[in-house]
Amino acid sequence: MSCRHLFLFLVFALSSWACLADAESSVTEQLKNAGLDVGYDEAKQRFVVIGTAERKLPDLSRGLFDKARNDLGKIAALNARRELMYMLDINIKAKDTIKATVKAGMTVNEIRSVIEHFSKVKLSGCKVLCTAESYDKSSGNYQVALAIGWSQKVFIDAEKTSKGEWRSVDDDDRYEAWCKRNDLSGMIGSRDFTDTDGLRRYVGIGVVDVDGLKGKPLAMAMRKAAAKAKENLIFSLSVDTAAHDAAQRMVRETSYGVTESRQLWEKFESMVFASYSGAFVNRNQREVYSTIGTNPLTGRKMQVSVYGVTASQ
Repeated sequence: MSCRHLFLFLVFALSSWACLADAESSVTEQLKNAGLDVGYDEAKQRFVVIGTAERKLPDLSRGLFDKARNDLGKIAALNARRELMYMLDINIKAKDTIKATVKAGMTVNEIRSVIEHFSKVKLSGCKVLCTAESYDKSSGNYQVALAIGWSQKVFIDAEKTSKGEWRSVDDDDRYEAWCKRNDLSGMIGSRDFTDTDGLRRYVGIGVVDVDGLKGKPLAMAMRKAAAKAKENLIFSLSVDTAAHDAAQRMVRETSYGVTESRQLWEKFESMVFASYSGAFVNRNQREVYSTIGTNPLTGRKMQVSVYGVTASQ
């Protein structure tokens, strides 16, 4: 093989690999590097699942990218909960079987079963472990993937937290220290962490592309990033209650009115997203960090805003 042919072969191989390295694969690799497997860890009684969401975009222009990134983050989070509910519903314990189940598409009856399980069980405590995003220029496919972890222990802790008191945010240094340890411009949605005093802290992350503002003030991008951060924080705190309530409303209906599994799940999604926003609006959340970073997918500068809320012990 000539040098020229070898070069062309390597270019083709690398470009093919890049297409395969989608967001879901990136999340799987992050979990592997952290010593985690998708499925049920019987020794630790912990579930780890991945949810994805996709949208066709002609390009990653600033407005399209900002909106799709935020929207798909919430859809991927709910899709991850769907996979978790399916595991809990059919009481799967075998790790290999769970891996096969997560990859498989669900029938209408299986989606019905998941929704019915949502109506009986409130997940509470789902912890976002990592996120990733990818874009395939040839197909225009933009994908967001998200991994969550859940166990009975975090469920009990989260239930106590939601019913307890919430502290006024007057110690931003704890949030700032956490923010500086993490690459915020690559994060989507929300996170939570426990500080050195044992207080559980929740953060919502909002990111807005600021490259090529064309004379528009940075203050406008900062306001948009702050609004997205606050929305993501409220969503993360209330999505499990919203899903539980939406499922209870759906199972009371005599007919779901749809015949395809995708349509049924999308109907459930729309009900969840229509009802999540009220529960935690007044929980002392406020902006605790702001910076400009570089998005790993686009290489462009992003305005990052972080909103925080702290639960009492």
